[in-house]
Amino acid sequence: MRFIYSIALLGVFVGAVLWPTLSQATHVRAGEITTRRTPATSLTYEITLTTYYDEVTGKPAANDANFADICFGDGTTQRVDRGNRRFINGGTSSINTYVITHTYPGPGAYTISVAIANRNGNTKNLQSGASENIQFFVSTTIFINPALGLNSTPRLLNPPLDSGRVGQRF
Repeated sequence: MRFIYSIALLGVFVGAVLWPTLSQATHVRAGEITTRRTPATSLTYEITLTTYYDEVTGKPAANDANFADICFGDGTTQRVDRGNRRFINGGTSSINTYVITHTYPGPGAYTISVAIANRNGNTKNLQSGASENIQFFVSTTIFINPALGLNSTPRLLNPPLDSGRVGQRF
């Protein structure tokens, strides 16, 4: 019997310690990284992280998303401040941009990446109840090669925010 009480007490303690983590607001819905070589003869790229935040259930967390840590793929990482926040869909979502210029050391393949805590909750194609505990991760790979000339990533023109519903054609 004492063993059961010990386990119950341990469960309450672990629950109390983890509670602040479990109660964090979630906010990240989608994102993309685009690059643009500037100028055409250099190894300098303008890198733009565009993220889409939930402004209804995750507004406090979206308000605090003032920076992102961008890994450039050459062994360096830099914290980039949010440059712009534009509300869309009647204020239920926002588009946030983080822009930085980075010069690469030489030709090669570089994977630019960003990981953000607190992905949007209740994502149906992820394990039930766990999507908000999985980091949101987005990356893109650029190939710097003089033979390719001016090399930039494609730019997506429509926000990747869809509203599929269970039991309805989408």
